[in-house]
Amino acid sequence: MKIQYQISLITILFFSITNSGIAQIVKLENIRQVTIDTFFLTKPVWGPDGRQLLLTGQNNRGLYIYDTVSHTVEILDKNLRVKNKPIWLKNGEIAYSARNKLNFISRFKTTGNVSEDTLIVLNTQKKKVEAVTCNGNLIAEVTPTAGLYYNPVISPDGKKAIIHLGSEMYLYATNGSGMIQKIGTGLASSWSADSKLVFYFLDTSNDGHHTSNSDLYVVNIHTNVHQQLTQSNDITEMWPDVSPDGKNIVFTDSKSGRILMATLKFVEE
Repeated sequence: MKIQYQISLITILFFSITNSGIAQIVKLENIRQVTIDTFFLTKPVWGPDGRQLLLTGQNNRGLYIYDTVSHTVEILDKNLRVKNKPIWLKNGEIAYSARNKLNFISRFKTTGNVSEDTLIVLNTQKKKVEAVTCNGNLIAEVTPTAGLYYNPVISPDGKKAIIHLGSEMYLYATNGSGMIQKIGTGLASSWSADSKLVFYFLDTSNDGHHTSNSDLYVVNIHTNVHQQLTQSNDITEMWPDVSPDGKNIVFTDSKSGRILMATLKFVEE
């Protein structure tokens, strides 16, 4: 059963300057619920076909597939403990981290000439972030120095990654040439299809343990201009993920376990 209705959010515009000097406005339009209320789901990841979503269950337990056309949920493994947000590779494989090990689900792997993805992983022994092939072969050490890094998010073009240290986001080159710039406070979750914008969320806590509120933001990595995208008291927006064609964005309401979708509108003025 499909449950779809409008979510009461304040639409906030994002202004950035393109190479031609024209201001670009990004809007979230037609915000609606896409999943059924039977499951508590979070950390949505678009599949390469732009139809299916890979989702994590409550308290990072379980992996699920949601079909946005048939509106059905398939349980891949309801007991699996997933440490970080999983990755759905271009070749159809699903990569996830569990027990400090990178694991793969090959059921959705496609045949034919599909380019191999570069993966950004945490080396817990070295306390560094590394770029590796799907076979685990080292491409480069992304972070030259050791640190308590977490949640690396690679860009669609494979050339850049947002890496977190403390509450801050940093932009690194994946070829090992080092940090490009500090981005700011927040938790990055997805890139725009053209690898220019980073979508992230910024949460708050009243007691230091539980999230009391959260909103979505976007930053242009070329101008480092940040803009708030949502502002609501009844929804805790987290874990945004942009579709492969760049037309839609999904995110979690962590209060209810609902997955919401919005149309991404880019307007030049």
